Amino acid sequence: PAAEKPAAAAAPFSFSTAPAPAAAAPFSFGGAAPSFNFGGPQLDVPKPKGPGEGPEDDAMPKDARVEVQRADDGDETTAFESRCAMRRYDKPDPKKGEKPSWKDLGKGQLRVMRHKTTNAARVVVRNDVGKVVLNFALAAAMTCRKTKAGVAVTAATAEGAQQYLLRTKEPLEASHLAPAKLVV
Repeated sequence: PAAEKPAAAAAPFSFSTAPAPAAAAPFSFGGAAPSFNFGGPQLDVPKPKGPGEGPEDDAMPKDARVEVQRADDGDETTAFESRCAMRRYDKPDPKKGEKPSWKDLGKGQLRVMRHKTTNAARVVVRNDVGKVVLNFALAAAMTCRKTKAGVAVTAATAEGAQQYLLRTKEPLEASHLAPAKLVV
């Protein structure tokens, strides 16, 4: 068979129907920079506006709190409910040279729940997502102290006895924490 002739050198690929430019301009920081173009008509793109110069972006609401749906509490009723900020007292480790401090645990929804038949009470705090952050039973042997900053409670947890400071929007009264004692 006859040897096939190689095809003529192909033109470089281009989106435009205009012939390719002969030489590209070198890059420079000064002066008017050439704009990149695929060969189509040049579009006039508006410059971004500064704050207060254009309409507000309503696509994402700012500081909107998501309301967490409550599950059925079954045989418990809510004796008290309020938004609260929580702190935990961390004891120092003398081996590490640490100082005692209050660790911020964030904010959440505090509920004092009472069982309908046994009247047993517990404190449940959930964060804005709905995750349980704090959950402990209120016992007659417990003492809660009312302070300027809120109510200090020593609760039995998996790590042992932990001291918490609960700051609520609405005042937390002794009747809400019964059977625990509220000391002023």
